[in-house]
Amino acid sequence: MSVDVTTPLPPTPDEVLRGVFGFSAFRPLQRAAVDHCCAGRDVVVLMPTGGGKSLCFQVPAVVAARAGRGPTVVISPLISLMKDQVDALLGKGVRAAMLNSSMDELEQMRVEANFLTQRLDLLYLSPERLAAPSFQRMLQKTPVALAVVDEAHCVSQWGHDFRPEYLTIANGLHAVRERGAPMMALTASATHDVVTDLVQRLRLRAPTVLRGGFERPNLSFQVLHRSKDAERLEHALTVLERWGLRGAHSPHRAILYAATRQKVEDAAEHLSSRGVAVGAYHAGLSDAARERAQRDFALGRRPVLVATNAFGMGVDQPNVRAVIHLQAPGSLEAYYQEAGRAGRDGEPAECLLFYGPGDVRTQQALHRKGKVTRNQLDHKDASLQVLVDYAHAQDCRQVFMVRHFAGADAFTSPCGRCDVCTRPHDVRAMLEEGEARKRAKASPANVTPLPDQELAVVLGAAHALRKPVGKLTLAKALRGSNAADVRRKGLLKLPQHGALAHHSEDSLVVAIERLLASGKLVRKGVKYPTVWPANKAVRGAREDSPDADTTPRRRRGRGVSPLHATLLRWRQQTARRLKWKPYMVMPNATLQAIADEKPQSLETLLCIRGLGPARVERFGEELLRLTRGH
Repeated sequence: MSVDVTTPLPPTPDEVLRGVFGFSAFRPLQRAAVDHCCAGRDVVVLMPTGGGKSLCFQVPAVVAARAGRGPTVVISPLISLMKDQVDALLGKGVRAAMLNSSMDELEQMRVEANFLTQRLDLLYLSPERLAAPSFQRMLQKTPVALAVVDEAHCVSQWGHDFRPEYLTIANGLHAVRERGAPMMALTASATHDVVTDLVQRLRLRAPTVLRGGFERPNLSFQVLHRSKDAERLEHALTVLERWGLRGAHSPHRAILYAATRQKVEDAAEHLSSRGVAVGAYHAGLSDAARERAQRDFALGRRPVLVATNAFGMGVDQPNVRAVIHLQAPGSLEAYYQEAGRAGRDGEPAECLLFYGPGDVRTQQALHRKGKVTRNQLDHKDASLQVLVDYAHAQDCRQVFMVRHFAGADAFTSPCGRCDVCTRPHDVRAMLEEGEARKRAKASPANVTPLPDQELAVVLGAAHALRKPVGKLTLAKALRGSNAADVRRKGLLKLPQHGALAHHSEDSLVVAIERLLASGKLVRKGVKYPTVWPANKAVRGAREDSPDADTTPRRRRGRGVSPLHATLLRWRQQTARRLKWKPYMVMPNATLQAIADEKPQSLETLLCIRGLGPARVERFGEELLRLTRGH
């Protein structure tokens, strides 16, 4: 009698996606990346933050390891990024590990032994560890199924976050590549020039370049031209309040980026004095302080974090509702990546960039720090100019960014959510006022100081206003302009319309600035620079006014059910016990689905998106106990 001892077939990518990661289907770009990788081809994946880049290599890695082709090596720039991904994979039952300098010698030896004996699916390491002679000897001894370079823009000298150590990767993977292993390079922000450069430097072999759509349909982008830090922080505070982010343990998060360490410290101190539970993160802090700040942010003890760009790659927090740049960064690529930390869960979020001429000077000074060649400096200055153009754009912000990354001919429709799409007249007025200030500063001869009696005319015009208006709009009305914004604001009927036609717009703007400085006029509105008489009440603002609540309607009024609240508490406690981030235990959308469907068996739990067999095996009984209690 014969016994069938046929070896079971290794799982397919779709089986791994469902069984390990808990998703029913790939997104189109993920499918293409996985198929090319499994076919042994080199691939470059350009996909926006939150688009699911990690699955593009994690699924093929598990497929290859279970087929006996060896582990996958992942080159990553940050220890925090490695730890997050490894912890998340371990939670799904994937054999993942990392090698880095924070580990003790015994732990490193254990990981190396598992790598050599093919008891790992994925191994994460830095470029420096890849280049180490001891690791190179290990690569000679064991097969590697796939080589992955995460944050691949770091390899290009034209990338916004170029890292010299990334230039060693091609040599470090020589033994792996000689045996025919394919390579995958992934990034969220790379122009055509950067892609061409990284393909050459990584020595990719006729790679397939897969470009995802760079649109982020759930994000609303806006730019505010402000020069004073106090004004920027005051407006940032209104954004935090709108999302309920003053106290600790909010379900939401916000990241505020600042250009320098001192700006981070100052902003964090100011917000803390106003009652915000805020942390600070920059490279000048100790490792322990940075880790504590990141942990407090993830767990919601301090749901607001002020940081330099040191807090960028590796930020994998799904519920960030606002990303605010208190100073402009050095390039549009940097801004796109940092702003893209918002709304990774697909829910509405906002991205606010404060801009002023001082930000440009700060970035130019930062560009000249360290050893930079003339070519690199010219490229950095050109990249900064693109950001300046973005800040002054009068076309859809999202369209501007998509065309920067995908090419001028890229077809995309206006987003309908950014400030240019929703408030084009206000944006135009803001830009015009900025130009008037610039002209007045550059040509003081064009500015005639107004005598007291004419200042009284300006003040009288302000008192005659029915609602706050911009400085330049008021100046135009005083000169007798019939411009569209003057008509739209009803200023043709102003008694003082045309009363100061003999003065230039610049002179009148300077006069209004004098009245603001004296306290006779005050600024109103939280979005755009408008003026109003001091101590005069503003009648009820329309819903679309600058002071109106702009919290997305999808989120307003949606309460948290008792079961959902219980599940959120359970996730928080479990995350603390396991020393994970909460989303690694269970994504928000999965908790919401459990609360909505109230599953009563392990089989029904398995039908919920985001709950694969590994999670159900680990947490299923606890979840059922909670749902049955409701």
